[in-house]
Amino acid sequence: MPFSSYKARNSQGELVEGVLESENTMTVAKQLSSLGITPVEISLEQKPAIINLFEEKIEAIDLMMFSRQMYTLLK
Repeated sequence: MPFSSYKARNSQGELVEGVLESENTMTVAKQLSSLGITPVEISLEQKPAIINLFEEKIEAIDLMMFSRQMYTLLK
């Protein structure tokens, strides 16, 4: 099933962006309206946008420090 990315405004007027799985843009508009969000722009995509949560790699020293602190906390 294709994905649709959207830009919309919430009840406070703030810009909200996201991706929904849907068959067409009308379905996305109905879903957003039912949530109280006014759609501004909807576009179809073939695959969802991947958000990289870890832009920076976790280094070994950070993992060691975390492990030591967790051990101390649980002890």
